[in-house]
Amino acid sequence: MTTSAEEVLRATYNISSKPLDSGFYKFTEKVIQDNGKRNCSGLTKDRTGEIVDLYVRFNGQLNQMVFCKEESLKKCFGPFARKQVSSKLVGTDSTNMNLVKIFHQTVTFYLPKEWGTPPKGNRDQKTDLFMLEYIPDSQDWSNWQDIFTIQGVRDFIKRNGIQIEKLVKQAELTARESNTFYKEAYRGYINGYQGAIIVQTVNSLAAKKIKRQYTGGEVVVVLFLAGEDDLYIVTRSWKADIPPINKLPNSVSVAEINAWIDLIRQVKLKPVESNKGLR
Repeated sequence: MTTSAEEVLRATYNISSKPLDSGFYKFTEKVIQDNGKRNCSGLTKDRTGEIVDLYVRFNGQLNQMVFCKEESLKKCFGPFARKQVSSKLVGTDSTNMNLVKIFHQTVTFYLPKEWGTPPKGNRDQKTDLFMLEYIPDSQDWSNWQDIFTIQGVRDFIKRNGIQIEKLVKQAELTARESNTFYKEAYRGYINGYQGAIIVQTVNSLAAKKIKRQYTGGEVVVVLFLAGEDDLYIVTRSWKADIPPINKLPNSVSVAEINAWIDLIRQVKLKPVESNKGLR
């Protein structure tokens, strides 16, 4: 998945396992889906079905590369550097992979190792609703400060279609009416499925609007993810004093929020063979 301004492309990518005689690697992009919106060049062409061949050259350290239209450095764009993740939270050495079957799909997600192996969990499942909560091993359910939650709504997408934009707008409206912070951090494909990530604060007024009981305020990173049949909602929450003001509290680190956004973007869905819920 790639983005350019408002354009979002879903594509498959292939690169040759060995370099060509020229020293370049052949790179092929096949566009599977294009949302048709304006890209950074101002174009709105629907590229669905388009196949593009490019040629890649790496530097000696293999941490930068350029894309070229031919097997030479005359018509190239880049260089592109390997992204260095700013927080240790998303490193494979500091996280544990978890899997849970929720209705029609298996959800793969990651939690920091310091939360416990496994972390403290609490599950609640009804006919069409599922919720699984985790807190760090060092905290207690009676007075938790941090919580990670996965919710599933059976057949929501099958009944209503992909309602990501509507869900995001509802969250934005709640924040506006309660004068709390709201920001859309990402909208597009997340490992092959349409989703959106937002950051918001919740105070007592906002909690009342969304019919949730809170003893205090929270800062929340929310992922809405449209599965093949079901809707999945993944949240990471910090308890914090949230006054009726449109800004993040000083007690919450923006760097930590960004690290959790990166971590939540690694959530993956995979179909299961039968619809038997969590086993």
